[in-house]
Amino acid sequence: MYESYWGLTQRPFDERQDLVSYYPGEAHQATLLKLRYAIENRSLSALVSGSSGMGKSLLMRCLAEQIREPAGPVRHLVYPAMGREAFLRTVASRLADRPIASIDDEAMALELLETSLADQVKAGRHPVLVIDEAQVLESHGLLEPVRLLMNLATQAGAGQAALTLILVGQPALTAHLLRHSALEERIAVRCMLPQWSDGETHAYMSHRMRCAGAPLERIFGEDAIDRICELSHGIPRRINRLADLALMVGYGEEVAQIDRRLIDSLQEEMSLPAGAEG
Repeated sequence: MYESYWGLTQRPFDERQDLVSYYPGEAHQATLLKLRYAIENRSLSALVSGSSGMGKSLLMRCLAEQIREPAGPVRHLVYPAMGREAFLRTVASRLADRPIASIDDEAMALELLETSLADQVKAGRHPVLVIDEAQVLESHGLLEPVRLLMNLATQAGAGQAALTLILVGQPALTAHLLRHSALEERIAVRCMLPQWSDGETHAYMSHRMRCAGAPLERIFGEDAIDRICELSHGIPRRINRLADLALMVGYGEEVAQIDRRLIDSLQEEMSLPAGAEG
């Protein structure tokens, strides 16, 4: 809608996640390096935690792009809010790469999981299972099935893990795991995605604007950038929403450059806190 007005080739802050315009932030790159190390060394499990909107799901897509044989395939399970049998059946289906219609009981589910893992080992593959929004596992009684999955992966690998399990979630996930020492002590790699500094937010906005064909400072005034840093609290999803709306409103008002006044006018509409930490 506003691209031609600003001289852009695309919407720079489109929330649809795009690997082409992915910003290689320092913490994200460090996390990718740690996860690749865990997978290449066939570690049993890893943990990635960060606030909502920090780009965890996009990071997992980047990881999947970087994984090559014999590691992989990478299988993704998003928001595992389900019962124990459904969870185990879903995991078995992901690992077997085929739908499994029904399971009579948990014992059958565990047997299917064991078979799926054994098949992967025989084929010389090391699958990676990503469980996203994993902070919901505890409230659905699924941390014990996760422990059983880890046990099966250890047994199937004959001394080496038959898969790498990556638990991805909000900071509450770390607290949940601390209450389950049998799980927590088996996490080989831990990664935390902190909220960005003002400098990182500025660099992110510059990167996204360059990908869209225009320098940041031509369209956003320095005071507007500073205000976005303040209101977004370094959370990429908030940056995207605020900057995208500013571009649309600026187009509608036919302004030459987005300034702090325009950003302030959007604060109440977006229900962004003025000073509290995000």
